[in-house]
Amino acid sequence: ELHVFGSAEPRHAAYEERVRQTAGGALGTTVFLHGASGIAVEHVADFDAFVVLGQDQGSPNALLEALAAGLPCIG
Repeated sequence: ELHVFGSAEPRHAAYEERVRQTAGGALGTTVFLHGASGIAVEHVADFDAFVVLGQDQGSPNALLEALAAGLPCIG
């Protein structure tokens, strides 16, 4: 399964739509787009890896929390 947390900035709406189209029938079965959600922190121990997509995020708290939990992280 792939769980994606967070949302695209308005300027990246076209990219978000391409992601949704590419996921196609997998959406809701093996690919889950949770949007802006605080539940990731509660489930961080259940994940295998943490990935930050983007170029302007700096060091988001979610990345620091994933590192603290011992998850492999990709930024």
